[in-house]
This record gives sequence, C-alpha cells and structure tokens, in this order.
Amino acid sequence: MMPSALSLRLLIEGRLDEAVGRRLAAEYDFQVEWVLPKPGEGGWAEVRKFVLAYNDDCPVPVLAMVDFMDTREECPPSIVSGWTPNRHPNMLLRAVVREVESWILADRRGIAKFLSIPLTSVPLSPEEEVDPKRKVIDLARNSTKREIREGFVPKPDSTAAVGSGYNPLMERFIHGEWSPAAARAAAPSLDKCMLRLAELAERRT
Repeated sequence: MMPSALSLRLLIEGRLDEAVGRRLAAEYDFQVEWVLPKPGEGGWAEVRKFVLAYNDDCPVPVLAMVDFMDTREECPPSIVSGWTPNRHPNMLLRAVVREVESWILADRRGIAKFLSIPLTSVPLSPEEEVDPKRKVIDLARNSTKREIREGFVPKPDSTAAVGSGYNPLMERFIHGEWSPAAARAAAPSLDKCMLRLAELAERRT
C-alpha cells in the first residue's frame, strides 16, 4: 500500500516562489494545504512574521522560502539561525540564493530550451549571478521565439522591470518543464532544500 499524502504549508514572497514551492511539493508527493501571505501581500518581512508565528505550533510541515538578496543578511545560514533559533522539526526555512530565478536558471537545459537560446549562454553557477532576474530578461532578449521576447522583455517606454508575460510564462515553465532534479546540481541552496523535503517525506505514514 502506498503511503498517504502528507500536507505541506507554504510561506512565500510571490507568485514564482509559490510556483516553485508547489513544484517541489509535488516532487515528494506533498499536498499543499495553504499558502501565505496572500497574493500581493508578500515580501520577506511578511514571510518572517509568519515563520515566527508558526514555528512554535507547527503540526504540519511548513516550507518557508525567502530570497536571500532581499533580506540583506550577511549569509543564508544567519537567516535560519536568526529567525528560528529553536526551530520546530516541521519548519523548513530556506534562503533562496540569490533569488528564486537562480533556482529556475539552474535547470540549464530546461531553461535554454524554453527560452529558445543556446545552452552555452545560460550561466553555470546561477547562484553567483548578481541579479538573476535581470539575467533571465537578458537571455530572453536573444530568444528566437517572439512570444518569449515580447513576454519577458519590458517595452522600451515602460518603467516595469519585466514584461507583462513574465510571470505567466515562468509559471508555465516551472509547472511544465522545470526539472528540480537537474537544477539542484547547479544550485546548492536548492539541493539543501530538497534534502530536507526528502527527510520530511520519509516521515509520511
């Protein structure tokens, strides 16, 4: 008999973080019970507030993700130790180095195919990129697909950082083609996150 599915709660900053969190949950047969903060009300400080609130009472595993570059902390471990010095066993707090786009870029073959760009143009160490989101936009500029160029790249007269199709297209990639198993090899912080999720999954009854 297969083990029953285990619920997982997500604490995330934004839409792409939620998409990645849900994709990782599916990788280990978790069912996402709820997601906080609500759409449009995210941000690392809001995630921190919920982490502090739920760490003391954590009957269901919680995956909390924050973009390291947003927190301005000295190093990723300082986030975990500083926010949860008495971490509940069910609380999985992870600093995404440097931001969620790093994890997405880490599936080099997948993102190269999706963006329709040469594999050699995708960085080997995406966690070392100063601005991973900007890197994604720059890669998309050279796509052979019009949908990618127009969706990812902001219009010349726009003050937006990304094109209007950025989130929908990235979500499509994450849920449809992104391979966490491939990405973890080029993103150490993702690898650590997946190792802990695997440990939590082993406790499923």
